[in-house]
Amino acid sequence: MDSQIRQNYHRDCEAAVNRMANMELHASYVYLSMVGSRGPRPPPPPRAVGPPPTPLAPRGHPVLSWSAPVLVEAEPVLVEAVLPAFYFERDDVALPRLGRFFLQQSHEEREHAEGLLRFQTRRGGRVLLQDIKKPERDAWGSALEAVEAALQLEKSVNQALLDLHRLAAEKGDPHLCDFLESHYLDEQVKAIKALGDHITNLRRLTTGAGGPGGAPSGLGEYLFDRLSLEERS
Repeated sequence: MDSQIRQNYHRDCEAAVNRMANMELHASYVYLSMVGSRGPRPPPPPRAVGPPPTPLAPRGHPVLSWSAPVLVEAEPVLVEAVLPAFYFERDDVALPRLGRFFLQQSHEEREHAEGLLRFQTRRGGRVLLQDIKKPERDAWGSALEAVEAALQLEKSVNQALLDLHRLAAEKGDPHLCDFLESHYLDEQVKAIKALGDHITNLRRLTTGAGGPGGAPSGLGEYLFDRLSLEERS
């Protein structure tokens, strides 16, 4: 049954918004794979405390003694601790700021998906969630390799947003066009520019010791993580 608030919202636009939200969730999933890939951290084991005081028993009854420790409530788990195995914070990678950068990107992509779903309900459309495609890779090699993959991902998302905007214009939906222009398209351009800058700096720093002004790859990645991403940490 159609929503009573639905007006000038074409079925094709409704379906495309659902697909766009799914793509944003996929992008969030990909960024999450760049952050960590070993799954959620199990809750910490409960802390054991010493035996309680020996209870007093009525006269003529044996006194029960306690030999086993008593378990108390486990320590709370922080939200940030859900991903313990940060790929770029591993001891053999050691680029923590880059890991936090990708985690922030994952959160932003998820927020973009939520924004599209909120728009869907405001326009009287129906949210239809779909399966989220698994990232094509489970491990990311160098920092340059990961940032280049992130750039291609953002370009793909941007193209999908442009296609959605064009569809909205063809169906005469100025509200959807304005929504995309105000909240998505400009952000995508900024994200693409930032990733392009990071790639340029990484290439400049990791061209090899023999290159002009270059440093060994490992040192270059360290300098990039320490200096280029410092203001984001």
